[in-house]
Amino acid sequence: MTTRNRPDRQWYARMIRETLDDDFVIGPAPFSASKTEATEPPLTVAFGMLVRLARRSKKLTVEQLAEKLSVDAAEIQQIEHDPAYHARPRTISNIARFFDLPLTELMKLAGAAVSNDDVFRTKALKFAAHSDDMSILTDEEQNMLRSFIRFLREKP
Repeated sequence: MTTRNRPDRQWYARMIRETLDDDFVIGPAPFSASKTEATEPPLTVAFGMLVRLARRSKKLTVEQLAEKLSVDAAEIQQIEHDPAYHARPRTISNIARFFDLPLTELMKLAGAAVSNDDVFRTKALKFAAHSDDMSILTDEEQNMLRSFIRFLREKP
């Protein structure tokens, strides 16, 4: 009978340090497309629009926001303009913290968590559809942004 040696404390400490910056996903692959996702626009459209409008409401450039979130400006660009892009969980968490938004709801918008809530999906897609990408937020866009953020915060 062979005996198996267990790793010592130094090995565990080294492994933690080496994987500290890795992103881990638990559960089914968040990027797998379901039948409804193929016919409807993804919620990431609303996520990108939310990030863009929230950034603009604080009068920040992409570079300034990226610096505040400790991420690459290219990642912010992808989040704002590429619905197929899936942000890293840590980036989503930083965005939630910076804009004071509920992390769970933001994870759903970003495609990192599954949402089976039709009301949530409808509100998110309406928000994205009614948002324009002008340099200064109009009063209507500001009201819509506030309303959608209020909806996100009120989710149980």
